[in-house]
Amino acid sequence: MVLIGLFGTLYHANTNLKKQVARKERRSIGVLSWIICLMIGNVCLLYFVFQEEQLYYALIFMKVQVENWDIWALMWVIGVSDFALKFAAIAMKAVIAMLPNSLIPFKRRGKYYMIFEETSHFYRAFLPINPWMCFLGNRANDSAMSFVFSTVLAIAYCVFKGVRLLQKTREMTAALQKFLQKSSYGTTPTKEDFSQTGSSCPICQDEVHDPIMLACKHIFCEECVSMWFDRERTCPMCRANIIDDPKWRDGGTVGTMQLF
Repeated sequence: MVLIGLFGTLYHANTNLKKQVARKERRSIGVLSWIICLMIGNVCLLYFVFQEEQLYYALIFMKVQVENWDIWALMWVIGVSDFALKFAAIAMKAVIAMLPNSLIPFKRRGKYYMIFEETSHFYRAFLPINPWMCFLGNRANDSAMSFVFSTVLAIAYCVFKGVRLLQKTREMTAALQKFLQKSSYGTTPTKEDFSQTGSSCPICQDEVHDPIMLACKHIFCEECVSMWFDRERTCPMCRANIIDDPKWRDGGTVGTMQLF
């Protein structure tokens, strides 16, 4: 029931954060502050109520104080740790969304949301290792047959986990490269280009500021089209493919749990 409640809280905070990110300068500081307090408060309350189990030890890869390492205890420890890191990622994204445009321009914030989410994924991939080893080690003490079976499962888990961690390392490396590189979606248009398309931005319907022309020859404000590409990969006008998958740049947080 606690995990179901945490999932509902995650859905509520994630939905509201994405709405606030999309509003740019019209974002509500009050709503973002509430999201931060909600995330921090839930994590602190959870660890306080279940302080005897010392669940926070799982965040630093240490053994928690669980009496019986059955399958339910395993899912409990993994689930709480997983949600704690998700809530931390949401709180950090809300902080970024609150910052003024002078510190981090709106057109660049998608990269920050993406790197926080990918870092969370990378860290969460390591968290289940210790609980699974405790669970399999506890099963090995039952009998000689259980010892053999648990040993085989532990070896299989290590193999599959190694492959998974290698994949996550590659994803994290790719995310860091995207974060560090200066992305440009097009070129600066000439006066002739403006004469053909007009001087207003199709997205904001205002005079074009810092104009940029995509490969499909459509011209937009750089900030407007950068925010567009945080959610879409195609031109707003002709739907021509311009960029790769803009995953996690809208401030969203994954809802699934890292169980193994």
